[in-house]
Amino acid sequence: MMLTRWFLESKIAMYFAQHPQESVGVLALAERLGARPADVTKVVDRMVEVGVLTAEPYPEKTLFSLNAEHPSVQGTVRKLSVDRWRTVLRDQLLLVRGVERAVVYWRESEQDQSSPLPIGLLVLGDVNGAALETAVRNAENDLKQPIRLLQMLRAVHETRLKRGDSTLRDIYAGPHESIVDVD
Repeated sequence: MMLTRWFLESKIAMYFAQHPQESVGVLALAERLGARPADVTKVVDRMVEVGVLTAEPYPEKTLFSLNAEHPSVQGTVRKLSVDRWRTVLRDQLLLVRGVERAVVYWRESEQDQSSPLPIGLLVLGDVNGAALETAVRNAENDLKQPIRLLQMLRAVHETRLKRGDSTLRDIYAGPHESIVDVD
């Protein structure tokens, strides 16, 4: 029972971290997570009690949403977002032949910690453009946000780096993470 409750708490936290601006009722949340409404109610009530979620009562139901002002939520939402991008993009890129290296990058927003971060993807290698575009489109559909794509041959990348290319300098100067590296 304890593991099940912890697992459900994790699923609910992940759901709200991936949908930070969404308000949802217990029945809809239970259906989306494949859980029993009674179990979801217990966990959601506890999350409201500690301040991670907010409850907005209406005559027919109560809607719950992420409390973006809660100190533990701000960093967690960002970390979970980046973890999800890494997983989804890596899974899609591994299906594309010729990808030698891929770097996901983003711009931090200090003003609004709950809004989605703009995602960029730098892909190096002799890649089939159509296959890469399909993989990125699939990732965009899964992540529910657009991805800026920059693709080039590894030799071109090295040359541009040596010349101090401003686009590459900005990518590597900001938050970024290598998600595929085939040597």
